[in-house]
Amino acid sequence: MLHRLARFSFRHRRLVAAVWALVFLVGIVVGGGVLSRLSSDVGNVAGSESALADARLDALQPGGPSIYALADGADLHDPGVAARIRATVERLRAVPGVAEVTDPVTTPPRELAAGDGRAAMVVVEFAPGLPSVCWCGSSRTATSPG
Repeated sequence: MLHRLARFSFRHRRLVAAVWALVFLVGIVVGGGVLSRLSSDVGNVAGSESALADARLDALQPGGPSIYALADGADLHDPGVAARIRATVERLRAVPGVAEVTDPVTTPPRELAAGDGRAAMVVVEFAPGLPSVCWCGSSRTATSPG
């Protein structure tokens, strides 16, 4: 059967090419009409897998969203750098809407610090239920010397 199809396609190659070109053009016209009606803003559909997974994640971690700040090149063995990071952590804890700030200097056994002590991560967790955008507090951060 494929032999006959191949023989027909070879003998009538201009006709076959024209049919495929027509199919291609029809696909572009129909596909363009379909794509213009699609929307990625569907929200949370109750009962969908993503809504169920989102509810499960909220149940597992009832806190709000988190952000992570990386202090790269900060020598945690330097007492001055460690003091500036601790001071920044304390300032972040005082910001309204912040539920928890994990201090990389004092978190045993330095789970948030690089093995060589040249980088550290500060984790800031916000209180649940905050608006999507909250501009509050200071944006100053600890920097490494030099």
